[in-house]
Parts: sequence; structure tokens; C-alpha cells
Amino acid sequence: MNKGRLFLRIIMFFTFILLVTAYYFYDKNQKKIELKRHSSKRLVVDVPTFNIEDIISVKSKKDIKIVRDLLVKFIWHRDELPLDVSRIQKIEVEDVEGQSDEWYEVEMPYQVNSIIRFYKGVNSECLNILHNGHTTQNGGWEPLTEFMIAMKGQGCDLVYMNMPLHADNNRPEVLIKGFGIIELRDHKHLQMIESQDFTFIRYFLEPVLQVVNFFDDYKNYKSINLIGHSGGWTTVLYAALDERIKKSVSHAGSLPLFIRSVKPYKPLADAEQVYMPLLKIANYLDLYVLGTSHGRSQLNIYNEYDNCCFAGSESNKVYEPEIKNIVSQWGGEFEVYISKGHKSHAPSSESLSYIHKYFEK
Repeated sequence: MNKGRLFLRIIMFFTFILLVTAYYFYDKNQKKIELKRHSSKRLVVDVPTFNIEDIISVKSKKDIKIVRDLLVKFIWHRDELPLDVSRIQKIEVEDVEGQSDEWYEVEMPYQVNSIIRFYKGVNSECLNILHNGHTTQNGGWEPLTEFMIAMKGQGCDLVYMNMPLHADNNRPEVLIKGFGIIELRDHKHLQMIESQDFTFIRYFLEPVLQVVNFFDDYKNYKSINLIGHSGGWTTVLYAALDERIKKSVSHAGSLPLFIRSVKPYKPLADAEQVYMPLLKIANYLDLYVLGTSHGRSQLNIYNEYDNCCFAGSESNKVYEPEIKNIVSQWGGEFEVYISKGHKSHAPSSESLSYIHKYFEK
């Protein structure tokens, strides 16, 4: 074989390898989550096939009490939801846009705080609590602007807050046994505080609890609603625990793990969202059911092409029929809404309009 033919064959071989490699990565990137309904209760997520209802623990009023009591005991080490207002106080804030708002602070263990804004509406018989997700420090109110405008249009009193360690909330340096001095600047750092008597999940729930206790104590609202954006995932958990929340909306905030664990979703990274000691008591499907107890309602919204997380195709609705079927026995309502064509993590105008109608029902 002459050198020319040998060289040509080498070129052809490497060209073949490059084409196969290119096709592999192209095909890999084109694959989507494929959740195929085979019956009213079965689906396929990649390989596993299972009955969704089989992984739901809360299916009756009796189950509601049992699981909720377990959650409260795990989080607060008490038999009932705490009703004190010992951690919230009114504060003065200078040089902040929106001086007509009132400001409050919730103080928690290890100097972690939560800054709360209160806006008085024209209708003081109802309260909407708006909970934001991950954002930068000292700039956390902007992502809430569209929600704020929409919620103010409802006329109810309005409370806004951010996740712990985000926006105006502090990031203290604290001495933690076994770890030394740690700057608490990430939710994973909060896990270092875990002990037999304290779970870091309280940092997400305590501000909402203090707000509900404090404002409902002297206002005696006819209805209190909770809206969470993204890491405002707190909405799903808190609504499951407190029946004073009449309506709850989770916008791009949570998914059952059997959906979220599949590509193209991002890895399960947020410490609080995949906290197994809690999720083994009640998984996300259980929390959705609990959020509708005693005739309440919950709405989960996903953006179809969300550029952050929880992108929502029709596949995200596979669990909706099972939840609806269970909660109908006590007059509860549950719905999943997909904002079609929306490519941002922020709420679409269609979603805001849908939320507005949802609260008018």
C-alpha cells in the first residue's frame, strides 16, 4: 500500500470518528424529558414505570393530621404550630424607596434575620404574602416588582419578603461548634447549624409564621394568601403546615423529584429543596395535598422555556390528576398552569393575569 492511500485511509478514519462523536452529542442534547401517560395513573420517566398514587402518603383527612403533626414536631419540636410573635418587631428604615411601607424584622438563631415590608391596601380584610427566591444581596426587591404591582391590584394588605441570606437580609459571621467562624452566605452553610434540637428549615418558615401570627393577631383577616416565586418554594411547605393560608401560588418553585431528577433539569442543588429528613416525612406530592386541606386551594405555575429552573411542558402536569382526585374529597382545589412560550424565569403577563383571576374566584 502506498503512502498516499494509507494517508487517505487515516484521514477517513478520523473523519468517521469525528462524525460519530458529533452525532452522539447532538442526539444527547436533543433528548427531552419524556413522560408518557399509559393510563389515568401510570407514566414512564425514562426507564422506571410506576403508579404516582403509590408514592402519595396523604390520602385522607386522618392522613392530613398524622403527617402534619409529624412535620410540625420535626421542624419546631412541638405538638402544635407555634403562635407566638416573639421574633418580629417593627423597625425604621431610611433612604429606601417606598417610604409609605412599614418595615419589620424577624430575628432568628445565630443572628440570621429576615427583613419584611408591609404595604397597606384598600381592603384590610385580606392579606397577601409575597415570598421571593434567590437574588443578590441589597437588590432583592426588583424581581418582585411585577408581582408587587399585580398583588397591589388585588387591594389586600401586602407583605413582601426574601429568602434567608438574600437581598436585605443579613449574612452574619457566626461561631459554629466544630466548624469555627463561618460567614453564612449560602443555604448550604445553614446546614452546619443542624442539631437534634434545631433544623435549618426553620429559617425559611419562621419569617412567614411570625408574619401570619403578628398581623392576623390584631387584624383578624378573613383570608390570608401566600405567593412564592422560585426559591419562594417556602410557599409549598408553609401552606402544607398552616391552614390559615387559604390560597397558595407557587411560581417556578417546586417539582416532584421524579420529574426534576431527569435531564434536562439542573442537578438537585438547593439544600432546602432536597432536604431528605423532611421529604421522607412528606414528599412534594404530599405537600401539595396538605396545602389544600380544609377546602383550601393551591396553584403551581411553570414557564414553558424557563431559562433558570423548573421549565414546564405538559409533562409537568402528570401528577395533577392524582392530586385533584385526592383533594376533591374535602373540597380542596389543585391546579397546574403552564405559561406557554415564556422563556424567562420571571412571571409572564399571562401568568400574572391568571393569578389575578385565581384570587378573584
